[in-house]
Amino acid sequence: MELRASQAGRLGTGCFVACDVGQGDGIAIRTGDNRAIVVDSGPNPVAMRGCLDRLRITEVPLLIITHFHADHVGGLIGVLQHRRVGQLWVSPPAPPGPLSAIVRREAAEHRIPVNAPPIGTRARVGEAELLVIGPVDHVAVDQDESSRQNDSSLVIMVRIAGLRLLLTGDVEPPGQQAILDSGADLQADVLKIPHHGSAQQDPAFFAATHARLAIASAGADNDYGHPAPRTLQLVRSLGMTVLRTDEDGSVAVRLARDRLAAVTQQ
Repeated sequence: MELRASQAGRLGTGCFVACDVGQGDGIAIRTGDNRAIVVDSGPNPVAMRGCLDRLRITEVPLLIITHFHADHVGGLIGVLQHRRVGQLWVSPPAPPGPLSAIVRREAAEHRIPVNAPPIGTRARVGEAELLVIGPVDHVAVDQDESSRQNDSSLVIMVRIAGLRLLLTGDVEPPGQQAILDSGADLQADVLKIPHHGSAQQDPAFFAATHARLAIASAGADNDYGHPAPRTLQLVRSLGMTVLRTDEDGSVAVRLARDRLAAVTQQ
């Protein structure tokens, strides 16, 4: 089913939208008329701006950058321009480098408070309740710097309008296992598949979610092979329906009469 621009403003509070931003993550969770929590901003401003404009989002009470990789940060200006942003959450700790510097600079220019919420942080934004369940400190001595950044991703459970959404950034198997070992409740209706559907996943982490729908945010014909066939096989073996932005375009999900309803835009 096509998601038309004229429909976008009527999706209602509690609608979860995985924007088609190419090879990256960009998520909007409607918390009221013209308001949404935004999680990551994709690799470029044009795609993220277009998605939020089609949803008629003019106010972002909370912007979350799960970690400082370009495919999650590069579209930041597309969120900030012509929209009011109330506060910004970033992953702890922010690494030195140009991307974290850009985020801090833009936040300062737009007078947006910045926080790095520790595990266990709870917040309420409109009708949404958020709980930070990751990152959990762990030791993985063989990880390279990119993988360490992935495992520093903010992992957040969001409850809104009867939906439970598990937002995972790019957390990799060591980080997934650490979250599992922490005893966090991972049960969700919708799982944002970690790291764009990379082949490196922890099956026990996926199984613990009991999700009905799994969404992979990836770019068409990307060079990484995301989402990987073995990951798609894993989620389907657990009884999850899979939607993917590289094939389905932007994906909007809401509850309708206690059933998940998904609308896609190619």
